[in-house]
Amino acid sequence: MRNQVGQNIRAARERCGLDQRELAERMFGKAARSSYISDVESGKAGNVTVERLAEFAKALNCDPCDLLLTTNSKGGVA
Repeated sequence: MRNQVGQNIRAARERCGLDQRELAERMFGKAARSSYISDVESGKAGNVTVERLAEFAKALNCDPCDLLLTTNSKGGVA
């Protein structure tokens, strides 16, 4: 699940045309936290809290549920 959430966050970030530094600035007000974004996207950050998931969704202009959904190999929701 952690890896899927990270992949979904990365995909949403890329759809927004943001790099990890820009997303960190949107979320935390400073680019220094871009390593956290990298860790979440790669599944190394541990479990993402509901509150943090909501922060990602707000920064990425999407619904938190969109970051939880699993997609199948054809790009659809499973």
